[in-house]
Amino acid sequence: MLHPPLEDMEPLIRGIITVSILIIAAKLFSGVFRGLKLPPVLGELFAGILLGPYALGGGILIFGEPLVVINEYVEGFAEIGAILLLLAAGIELGLESLRASGMIAALIATGGGILPFLLAYYFYLTTGSSEAVALIAGAAFVATSIAISKRILSDMGLLSTRMGATLMSAAVLDDIVGIVVLGVVVSAISGGSLDPLSIAWKTASFIVIWLIILGISVAIIPRFIEALEDFGGKGAVKAIAISAGLGTASVTGALGLSPLVGAYAAGLAIGESKWREEIMELVSDLEAIFGSIFFAYLGTLLDLRVMSDPKVVSVILILTALAMAGKFVGAAIPSLLSLSLREAVGLGVGMMPRGELGLIIASIGITTGALGSEAYAEIVGMVALTTLLSPLILERVCRRGMGDDRSGVGGGEEVQSN
Repeated sequence: MLHPPLEDMEPLIRGIITVSILIIAAKLFSGVFRGLKLPPVLGELFAGILLGPYALGGGILIFGEPLVVINEYVEGFAEIGAILLLLAAGIELGLESLRASGMIAALIATGGGILPFLLAYYFYLTTGSSEAVALIAGAAFVATSIAISKRILSDMGLLSTRMGATLMSAAVLDDIVGIVVLGVVVSAISGGSLDPLSIAWKTASFIVIWLIILGISVAIIPRFIEALEDFGGKGAVKAIAISAGLGTASVTGALGLSPLVGAYAAGLAIGESKWREEIMELVSDLEAIFGSIFFAYLGTLLDLRVMSDPKVVSVILILTALAMAGKFVGAAIPSLLSLSLREAVGLGVGMMPRGELGLIIASIGITTGALGSEAYAEIVGMVALTTLLSPLILERVCRRGMGDDRSGVGGGEEVQSN
C-alpha cells in the first residue's frame, strides 16, 4: 500500500491535515463573503460548518477515514488563534483609547452590556435551561464586536463623526465589560458555585486581578520590549512581544481565569510601546492564519442536524431579536445625554453586532460541556444574524439623514452610505 491508512497516522499529522484544509476553505469563503459585502468572519465560520464532521468533513472519506477530524491538536491551534485575536485587539486599541473614553461612553457600555445580559439570562432560565447555560448565553449577549463596528463605520464614512467616535469609545469599554463577564462566567462554571453572592465576589476579585495583571503588563512589557532593541533588533522585539502575549495568557490561565483575558491585557500593554506598529504587523499576519483556524474550528462544532429542528430555529430568531433590542435600548438611551436622537439611533444600531467574543464564549461553553449542541447552535446563530443584519439596518438609518447631526472630529464631512 502506497499510503498508510489514516487511522495509522499520528494524531498530530491528522490534526495538521485538518488545519490545512480549514485554512484554505476559510480563506476561500472569506473572500466570497467579502465580495458579497458580508462580514468575512461569517465566511470562515461557514467554511467550518461545511467541512465539519457533521457535514462534508464527516461524509467524505479518504482511505476509510473522515476528511476532517477534530482532535486535541486542532483545538490547540484554535486556542492560539483565539489568543492572537484578543492580543491583536488590545494592541490596536491601546490604553490611550481607554483613557479617551468619557463618562458617556462608560454609561453606554454599561447599559448596552447589562440589559442584553439580563434578557438572555432570564430567557434561558424561564425556558427551563440550567443556570450555567443562562450565564453563558448572557455573556455572549454582552460584547459588541469592535472589528465589525469599526468596519461598518469606516465603510459608511461615519468613523470620524461625533456618533462614530462615541460609538468606538463605548465599544472599547463594552469589550472590557465582555472580557470581565467572560472571566466571571468561566470561573463560576469551573468552580461549581453559581449563587449571586459568589458571582458578585468573583466579579469583584476578577476585576482586581485583571487590573493588577494589566498594571504589571503595562509597567514591564513595553520597557522589556524596547530594552531588547539593541540586542536582537526588530525581529527579536516582535518575537518577544508574541511571547509576552502567550506568557501573560498562560499566567491568567494558571490563576483559574481565561487565558484570553491575559492576552487582551498584554495587547493593551504592547500598544504602549514605540514598536506598536511593527508588532501589530506581525500579529496581524499570524492572526490572518490562526484566526481563520479558530473561526473555522467554531463552525466545525456546529451540529447541522439540530438546525433542522424548528424549535432551534425559532429560538435563534427570538435570541436575535432580544440581542438587538437589548443592545439598542441599553446603548441608545444613555447616549441621548450627549447625542441627538438620530445619532443615538445610529449608535444603538452600530452597537448591535456581536462577533469574536460571542463566538469565543460559545466555544468555551461547548468545549467545557456546559452547553449542549442545541444551545451552542442557538448562540452561534444569534451572533451570525446580528453580524449580518446590523450593517443593513445602519445603512437604512444613514439614508434617512442620521448624519445631519454630525459634529466633532469629522463634523464637516458628508456622511456616506454604500
